[in-house]
Amino acid sequence: MGTPTVSSKSLSSGAQGGSRSGEYAASHAASLKPLRASQSPRESSSRRRRRKPTSRRRRPSRPRKRGSAVKWGKTVVSGSDTLAGAGQASIQIRLQHKFKAEDVTFEGSAAGSLVNTIFFGDKLVFQSSNGVPVSVFASTGFLRKLVTGHELLAGLDINVTGTLAGAGTLQATVVGLKPVMAC
Repeated sequence: MGTPTVSSKSLSSGAQGGSRSGEYAASHAASLKPLRASQSPRESSSRRRRRKPTSRRRRPSRPRKRGSAVKWGKTVVSGSDTLAGAGQASIQIRLQHKFKAEDVTFEGSAAGSLVNTIFFGDKLVFQSSNGVPVSVFASTGFLRKLVTGHELLAGLDINVTGTLAGAGTLQATVVGLKPVMAC
C-alpha cells in the first residue's frame, strides 16, 4: 500500500466551492501526516476528543415508612410429648405470632431425659447425637440462654427431639418476646 497524500486539486476545489468542510481541509492540510502501512486513519490523529462529563443524578430512594416502633411483650410457648415406654420423643410448637426467643427450659420432663436437637424453623440451634440431659438446661445450667436472640415468624415451628429412658413426658418451655398491640 502506498501512503495517501492530499492533492492540491482536491484542496483548491474545496476552497473554491465555499463549503466549510473544504475550508477546514485546506486550513489543516499542513497538519496531515502520511500514514504508515500498519496505521489506520483514526490512529494517525494525535488529538482525541474527550466526552463532556455528564452529571449523574442519584435515583431518589423510596420514602421509608415511619410507623410507630414495635412494642414487644413477654410470652411463653410450650409443648410436650408423653411416651408409654422408653423411646424417641418429639415436640412441635407452632407459633401464632412473630417470636424472639430468650430462654428454654425442660422443667417437668421425666428424670433421665435427653435433648437431641432444637430447631427454630429450618435453622438448627442445638444438636447432640448422644443427647444432653435436661438438667443442663435448668435455671442454674450453663445452656440456659442457648436460644437467646433466635427469631421466628408466625406460622413456623420450634421442633425439639429427645430421648426418654422410660415411660414419661418430655416438656419444653420457651420464654421470649412477641409484638404487642397498643390499646
